[in-house]
Amino acid sequence: MPPAKAPAALQVYDPVLSNLARRYTPEGFIARRLIPTIPVKTLSGQYPVFPREWWYRIQVTDNRTSDRAPAKEIDFEWSMDKFFCEEYSLKISLTELEESQAIPELLLRQQKTEVLTHQMEFAHEVRVAGILLPASLSTSGELTAGTHVPTNKWDTATGDPELDFKTGSLAMYRKIGKRPNVAVIPFEVAYAAAYNPVFRALLRYDAAGKPRDFIELGDRILPAVIAGMNVIIPEGAQMDTAGEGAADQATLTEIWSKHVRLLRTNPNAQWGDPAVAYCMQHTPKRVTRWSQVDPDIEYAREQERYDIKTVAPDCGYTIASAIS
Repeated sequence: MPPAKAPAALQVYDPVLSNLARRYTPEGFIARRLIPTIPVKTLSGQYPVFPREWWYRIQVTDNRTSDRAPAKEIDFEWSMDKFFCEEYSLKISLTELEESQAIPELLLRQQKTEVLTHQMEFAHEVRVAGILLPASLSTSGELTAGTHVPTNKWDTATGDPELDFKTGSLAMYRKIGKRPNVAVIPFEVAYAAAYNPVFRALLRYDAAGKPRDFIELGDRILPAVIAGMNVIIPEGAQMDTAGEGAADQATLTEIWSKHVRLLRTNPNAQWGDPAVAYCMQHTPKRVTRWSQVDPDIEYAREQERYDIKTVAPDCGYTIASAIS
């Protein structure tokens, strides 16, 4: 007969650690800012999909109606797609001896929780960065508005970022009648754009006509909005791809690579609102603690359940390999 209080039964939801997990956002990670969260009550289900043609196709070219004549009837169709929320979780452990022997300044318990959250966010960031690419650039990529490689890279004297932004924006507009409102520019690409002579010529003066100081601003010369798109630069979103147990990678790799993503996003989107992707969230991020004896170990586990659905793949265009 099992004991009345098995270790697993002693797991408790810790609101303090859970709130810390929800607040903590590692520097440079942007995935949560790009995809709106849609709460769902079940792990799996269906959501409505509205085909483009029913909103842009004229069903009746002449809708004039004479007196006492019935109005011409129109309608629209929709389909259903499925979501399936999966659980994502990691745990970390702490012993009484570890905590007692650690220097107080280390704040071992808090640091371990933050490392746990960081690794959860790390995995989420890599996952979203892969999804927000076309299939030709990522095995998990789902964007379909189009992609092109700049004729002249942005880190060359003849590169023209403005022209590439225009190409991407028009491609999306011609597909869905909406323009991108966010440009995700990886840090190294943004730095190249800031020093690109063609682009710098456009940034020589501020809105008041005052000359801008390129030396002082450096890479920060880029404006917050370019061609109507809010600029998001994931500075610090890097990873070491050497693998566990291997020597440190000499140069860190950008999670968002060298590709510029032009996206149509809406952080407050609800069903049917245009946004490149939704995060169907069943269980918000939470931390659970429990202890075991012999050996005496305390565990903290962070978990969440969700499914990322690219509900509008035409709301994403990619400027591939913008720099060499």
